[in-house]
Amino acid sequence: MAILAAGKEDAIQRRVSLTTSNAACRQKRPAETSKLDKSGANRAARAMIVQRVKAMLASPAPADQRLSLEVIRRLAIKFPLPDVIDLLDVPELSQKALEVLREGSGQDLGADKQAWGAFFERRM
Repeated sequence: MAILAAGKEDAIQRRVSLTTSNAACRQKRPAETSKLDKSGANRAARAMIVQRVKAMLASPAPADQRLSLEVIRRLAIKFPLPDVIDLLDVPELSQKALEVLREGSGQDLGADKQAWGAFFERRM
């Protein structure tokens, strides 16, 4: 079962764009950003976003998975990148998943799931 109902992807994409625009605006004001990062509400919001994105990554619906990768790429929030590894097997998402892994880790291990798994295992 898809997490997003049919026809909702556009609305969600607009929200993602708005959220990332707002995040970009905050990044231009370092003093404000540091205050936001220290607030408990901001930590809770980040945790909620991570939880929802993880659920979308695990969804069998490619639209949900594609949207989750876009959220990971656009928001300056740490995500559990090992959750992205399985998307390397999804033909229509493998390139985007690889970009997310490269950008988030600073590594380029290609589409080798075992190499990525070992890399993240060493980091834990």
